[in-house]
Amino acid sequence: MKILKIFVFSLAILCGALLLVTAFLPSESKVSRSIVIYAPVPYSFQKVIDLKSWKDWFPIFKIDHNIYFTYNGKNLEYPDNLSWKSELSNVGDGHLKILSGTSKKQIKIIITLQNEKQGILNFIFHEKNNVTDINLEFSTRMSFFEKWMGFMLESIIGPTLEKSLVDIKSTSEYNFFKEKNQKSLPDIKNE
Repeated sequence: MKILKIFVFSLAILCGALLLVTAFLPSESKVSRSIVIYAPVPYSFQKVIDLKSWKDWFPIFKIDHNIYFTYNGKNLEYPDNLSWKSELSNVGDGHLKILSGTSKKQIKIIITLQNEKQGILNFIFHEKNNVTDINLEFSTRMSFFEKWMGFMLESIIGPTLEKSLVDIKSTSEYNFFKEKNQKSLPDIKNE
């Protein structure tokens, strides 16, 4: 009986300590990545602000070839809302909404996943001499018991952010150099 009391008391102290430590963990968790793109800002900015182009570079959209997209907003040529539906559990359903995107320096997007969990994707663009540095940060708020997940967020979200930036880089640089080379070709007139 004495061993049982010691066990219960120890367990209570351990649970209390765990709750106390959890209370002091941050409620917001952030993961960020950056990349250098050898092209001016408009090439990469356009890839992010145009939600229709996300299917070409956002990694989870490349997993399901049967994914269904819905766009809406004030301007349907450049919608500010994107919803998707997928039967694949690792893609699921979700929603993107542009919160702000001005002067080709920053774009903030709220992403809502199938479990109604939300996060903010913050793209920050810096350009110097036709070279763009993009910093991409994902942040999310967590409930009291989700706080421990913050330690795993880096390994879960980090690779997706990296892949996104690599794909934005490759398409932006390709489009920039393609356009630059086309402008430098001499006009050939058929005579």
